[in-house]
This record gives sequence, C-alpha cells and structure tokens, in this order.
Amino acid sequence: MAWELNCQAGVTTFRSPTTSRRTRLEGASPRLGFRPMSKVSEASVPVDHAELEELHEKDIDELYILLAQADPDNAEIMFSAEEARETGRATYARLSGRLHERICVEWRYCEKRKTGAFSDGLTLTAAVADVIVTVVGGIPAGTVATLAVKLGLSRLCACSDG
Repeated sequence: MAWELNCQAGVTTFRSPTTSRRTRLEGASPRLGFRPMSKVSEASVPVDHAELEELHEKDIDELYILLAQADPDNAEIMFSAEEARETGRATYARLSGRLHERICVEWRYCEKRKTGAFSDGLTLTAAVADVIVTVVGGIPAGTVATLAVKLGLSRLCACSDG
C-alpha cells in the first residue's frame, strides 16, 4: 500500500498506508512538525502533553515526514510523501550524533532508565524534548523526541541490560 498525498488550495494532507489516518500539514502546531518560516522561534518551545499525545499516535513514517517538513534546510523543497519520509530519515540520521551526545552522555539516559523515573512514554518524551531543545537546530523538539523514543533510546545509547 502506498502513501496518499493530497495538495489542494495550499493545504497538504497525507494518509499513512499502515494506519489510514490522514494528517494535515498546513496550519498544524509548529511543535508538531510543520511551522511557517516566520515562527522559527516556536520550534524550540518545549511541547505539552496534549501535543505529545498527538505525536505518539503517529507511526514512525508519519514522524519522519513531519521531521522533513519541519527541517529549516528543507524550507524551499516540495516533497512527495515517499521523498519526505526518506528525507526525514536522513534528517534524523544527521541529528543522531548530537542526540546521542545530549541524551546518552550528558543526560545519562542509561542510568536514568534504571531508576524507573519515567513511568510512561509521554513522560519520557517530554523529558527528552526538554533535554534536546537546544541541539535540534530549529526543528520541533517534540517531533524529534517522539521519534527517538519510538525508535528506542536504549538502542540510541547502546544501554546494557544489566
């Protein structure tokens, strides 16, 4: 099943082949991934739980698309849904070194996960968003944090099971 992308009257929506959920890109909260260029500073504002809940409902492919749309390096680029997903993957890969440094080394995620301080994914994502807000380069921290948590922080940080 392929991605469905629809652009009409300046509004872009896409439908995920795995969830059949439609996502509207224009006018979405800057923290969810799409932001007008005039509101760059809003991308760095930590997200609230309602926005994180909305992000957590999205699958990984949808998050990659939002990441591509939110990256200031892509501001002038029009993507197909497939291109946006692959560009989002590349953006995450580009950020992964800085994410590893901030989350794994400076914040010491592997130690924190052993304490059980983060009772659920939303609490962990909110904490990660606050930690990475200064290293994501204008990309919404909530989107990056949600993607990092869904992909696995233990994997990113190479935590031992001990």
